[in-house]
Amino acid sequence: MNDGTRNLYIYGAQSIAHGMACALRARGCAVAGYVVTERGAAPAVLDGLPVHEIGELRDDDAASTFLLAVPPYLHDEIRGILAAHGYHHATGLDPVTEYREMSAYLRAKGFPSLDLPDGGETLGGSEPSTPSMAGIAIYVACSAADPPLAHARPDSPIYHTVQAGAALSPAIGAELRDDTGGNISRENPHCDELTVTYWAWKNRRDPIKGIAHYRRYLAARPAEYAALLDGTADALLPLPFVCWPDTATQYSRYNAPEAVAAMHAAIAAVHPGEAETARAILAGPYLYNYNMLIARAAVFDDYCAWLFPILAHVRAHAPALFPPDTHTRVCGHLGELLYSIYMISRQDRLRLLHVPKVWLT
Repeated sequence: MNDGTRNLYIYGAQSIAHGMACALRARGCAVAGYVVTERGAAPAVLDGLPVHEIGELRDDDAASTFLLAVPPYLHDEIRGILAAHGYHHATGLDPVTEYREMSAYLRAKGFPSLDLPDGGETLGGSEPSTPSMAGIAIYVACSAADPPLAHARPDSPIYHTVQAGAALSPAIGAELRDDTGGNISRENPHCDELTVTYWAWKNRRDPIKGIAHYRRYLAARPAEYAALLDGTADALLPLPFVCWPDTATQYSRYNAPEAVAAMHAAIAAVHPGEAETARAILAGPYLYNYNMLIARAAVFDDYCAWLFPILAHVRAHAPALFPPDTHTRVCGHLGELLYSIYMISRQDRLRLLHVPKVWLT
């Protein structure tokens, strides 16, 4: 990523950026700091490295390089911003590189249950339609607000589009809707893709169930799907993010601390035996983001049966977090913390595989 003669900056200051800085520094690469377009909630110093606004960066070396450690749909915009400030050496972080760097870093750190398959080179390729794929259904949350994309998911019958928040918006031509059968479709402004997760839990009986988003998915290969089908694996997850100084603090920089407090109160009320474990996990560095997983039905359904009563308790007991006619996304964001708590607390019981995530642009 750098020939060693130029300053290397990480563009971004959230979890993707911090994880890549950790991985690069762990293998001896010098990182000059982080760069952001606007500071917002980002700290002035992140894990010992300065965080610069691009307009404040004082680097007279036009050959300095920037690793764009942000979602790919932002890469072109950031290249333009850098060029406007005289910097023309930028590399966008791609899913293969992120997966390889972060899996190596997490292995070295001894992250438990990091049973990673080799490779990742098949990202973006077509997933074969074979009899072995029967019984796998991945439900893709999409909505009327989704912008058009130039690239599509792999052409595979395992993917089924589901209109999220269908009870609140006109039909968009998705294959399925989240307002049929048992559903919480009207909660979509607060739950985002979790209304599709709830719908899949209550209404689908596939042996293997998964959740993807309109612009991102888990890039599993036939071998990983086969592991789910034959019972040698319980779930496929993205690699966890590495937070600083811990998951709770990272989350609270960008979300309301009151929501985290309401979540802990809900865990104590709904699953009291897990309250201390939950706090301990969020005091650690790891976060499973995006609310995406692919799992055996028994695991998927158990997770949902654990998750949604907690979110319902938050909804009922912390009404100030949910002002009317507002797209709060509170439960969607809390879902990522709860996803982390559930999976990390059960990694001695669940057989987990970690696979790359792909962003579509």
